[in-house]
Amino acid sequence: MTLTPFMNMAGEVSYPAFAPDGKQLAFAWATPQVPNNAIYLKAVGGEAPLRLTYSKDGEDSSPTWSADGTQIAFSRTSAKEVGIFVVPVRGGPARKLLALRPDRYYNLKWSPDGQSIAFAERASADEPYCIFLLSLENGKKRQITFPPKNSFGEVRFDFSPDLKMLAFVRRFQREIVVEVMPISGGSEPRRLASYTEWIGDLAWSSDGQSLILTGNRQGVRRLWRVDVSDGREAAIPEVGEDTFFPAVSRKGNYLAFVRQTMDSDLWRTELSSPHGPGKPPVRVISSTRVEGAPRFSPDGKRIAFQSYRTGAPEIWLSDPDGSNAIQLTNVRVGNLEMPAWSPDGRTIAFAGAPFQLISASGEQPRRLLDRPELFLGPSWSRDGERIYFWNISFGEDTQIWEIPSKGGSPVQITKNGGLSSMESPDGKFLYFTKANAPGVWKIPVGGGDETLMMNRLSPEFPGYWSVFGDGIYYLAGSAKPEGEIDFYSFATRQSSRILGLAGQPDPWFGGLTVSPDRRWIVFSQREYSSSELILVENFR
Repeated sequence: MTLTPFMNMAGEVSYPAFAPDGKQLAFAWATPQVPNNAIYLKAVGGEAPLRLTYSKDGEDSSPTWSADGTQIAFSRTSAKEVGIFVVPVRGGPARKLLALRPDRYYNLKWSPDGQSIAFAERASADEPYCIFLLSLENGKKRQITFPPKNSFGEVRFDFSPDLKMLAFVRRFQREIVVEVMPISGGSEPRRLASYTEWIGDLAWSSDGQSLILTGNRQGVRRLWRVDVSDGREAAIPEVGEDTFFPAVSRKGNYLAFVRQTMDSDLWRTELSSPHGPGKPPVRVISSTRVEGAPRFSPDGKRIAFQSYRTGAPEIWLSDPDGSNAIQLTNVRVGNLEMPAWSPDGRTIAFAGAPFQLISASGEQPRRLLDRPELFLGPSWSRDGERIYFWNISFGEDTQIWEIPSKGGSPVQITKNGGLSSMESPDGKFLYFTKANAPGVWKIPVGGGDETLMMNRLSPEFPGYWSVFGDGIYYLAGSAKPEGEIDFYSFATRQSSRILGLAGQPDPWFGGLTVSPDRRWIVFSQREYSSSELILVENFR
């Protein structure tokens, strides 16, 4: 195999798709100048990419080629419309083929015979995704997969080159499976593999004998093969780590995939007063990988944080200035999340596989909950008796649950959605964010109605806030993409600026933490992010 950078310009690239003759690649690309995804074309061996679509307020993704190579279908999502569109390869206006309900759409595939386009949709947020075929002759759609009600359904799939089989990834709450089924129907899907770690996209090999999968293997995102006849797996070590979106040409023996690399460091700023402003920040914890989710210990003498420096996310400890860093965990799973100190500073909770507690001195982790794929982002009650966390319940709103810190059955706390959470210093209220709306809410710990406290925290930054008795430190948006750290006062209901970020914050795994004496803030900040499209020649 020969690996060649195919597209490594600034921005985020995704969803590569080969033309039927293997001579061109279509892909989605969000550039710094045009942040919304658009569909682009680039010839194998060619120079500059050609933009094929553009939507001012929408996202175009998942391009797929017609069998004759003259058209490309893609999905478009905007506030005004959601649907499947098609555009001529030689350029021209996009034409809507099918309007879809407002939702998230992951994948499109044009059938090799050119007669239909496969897509996945769900009737409501409470139903699983099902795969449908859209007939290009009469515009009607036909459901071809029927997932169980207790599943998330299928959102990633691909046709075999001979159009006889369909492969798809089906997600359940406790496992993710890869299955194949005849396009003609008449038999149940046949399971090839089952996983507990994240599985992303898949693609058929050009000879139809295997599937190329992308997903987490012991916390590291890789590509590998699965034999369609017996489910045997084989590594593809030549492509390396941090790989996404595999695509295989039907002709030419090419493999394309996206490699994404990021580096985030932890910075510290000293506050002139509890309400700021902050002094110029200093980098305190860094590597060539991601550092995030910092959390001060209750005595303010140590910081727990999440680091990818060993190749997989693990929990580390250090002094507040970054010195004396030690690795606390070695679990090597892809969904290890946000460390949380117990009030006495002796124990750290984290979500891994399974949900675990570990002594701050590094003893063997103790299993607290045997459902790691459901619950993430732990936080402790002020008395140390309970641990809160959020669930990822497929087909439903994300909610906050609690479990006794000594073990037991989880109990749902929120009813209208909940994500990251934190008890008030007096232990009377639970403050929390939501996955589908900006802001911070609170509810009485003993139960009651929720109250919106402020609406200035984006849902994609669940780790960037901390509550104290008089207000909330949080990441605020601004005209610049980097944003700033502000303090929201409960008394005045106004925010004051503490510090402007010089780099971009990290969605989901980033965060900020405030020392107990409110003298220091430690926060994560992205140093760089690169996304490149790699072409592999002589792939068989």
